[in-house]
Amino acid sequence: MRPIRRFVPPLGGVDLSPLVLIVLLQVLLIPLAHLRGLLRRGRFSFDEAVRGADRTTVAVTLFALLELYKRGEADWQQRESFGDIAVQPRSGRAPAGAAARVERMAG
Repeated sequence: MRPIRRFVPPLGGVDLSPLVLIVLLQVLLIPLAHLRGLLRRGRFSFDEAVRGADRTTVAVTLFALLELYKRGEADWQQRESFGDIAVQPRSGRAPAGAAARVERMAG
């Protein structure tokens, strides 16, 4: 909670950091659900996933894509720098060590 407390100091002696964390997690779940819906369809481009979105939404969606990769749910290819990112569902296991990292973070 310390990183959140740096940006959200106590208000009237009340620590609001747990509430802020819950809101941030809920905000992350929105693009995560959107990406999972696109993955059920099959292959898609990252541009398609963020079409019409503002910069913050693009950044949060990229973070959500990284989370799906870490969990072994998605993979992607980018043939050239600044080129299109093709995202597809991953069949098989999560990348080596990803499950252990998630367990350490949760524990």
